[in-house]
Amino acid sequence: MSLERITKSILDDAEKEVARILHAARVAVQRKIASVREELRKNITERFKAMEVELAGKKTIELSNLRVGYKQQLLEIKNAIINDVFKRAVQQVTLLSDERYLSIIEKWLQAINAAGQISISPKDSKRITHEFISRINQSREESARLSLSKDFVEISGGFILKAEKFEIDQS
Repeated sequence: MSLERITKSILDDAEKEVARILHAARVAVQRKIASVREELRKNITERFKAMEVELAGKKTIELSNLRVGYKQQLLEIKNAIINDVFKRAVQQVTLLSDERYLSIIEKWLQAINAAGQISISPKDSKRITHEFISRINQSREESARLSLSKDFVEISGGFILKAEKFEIDQS
C-alpha cells in the first residue's frame, strides 16, 4: 500500500472514531440533560406540593380566625339587642302603676319557696314596704318567711333575695 492510502485509511478511521466519540458525547449530554430536567421537575413538584400544604394550613387558620371574629361580632350584636330589650323591659316595669308593679313583685316572691332577706332600691322603698312583705308572709310557712333589708341596693327596680344558700336577682 502506498503511503497515501495508509494516510487516508488512518484519517478515515480517525474521522469515524471522532464521529463515534462525538455521537456518544451527544447522547451522554442528552441523557444528562434529561436526567437534570427530571430531577428539577420532581424538585419543583415536591416544592409545589409542600407550598400547597403550607398554604392550605394558613388558609384553615385564617378561615378559623375569620369565623371566630364573625361569631364574636354576632355575639356582641345579640348581647346589645338583649341589653336593649332588658332596658326597655325595666323601663316598662318601673312605669307601671304601684298596684300592677306590686302584683308582679308579689307573684315573683310567691314563686320562691325559701326564707330570705329582700334588698330593694331606694326608689322602691315607698312601694315595697314592711307591710307589703308582712302581707306576703301571711300565706307562707314559718320556715319560708321573708324580711326586708334595711340597706338599699343600686338597682333600677325589682329585688334581690338573699337566702341561706343562694341569691336570686330579680332586678
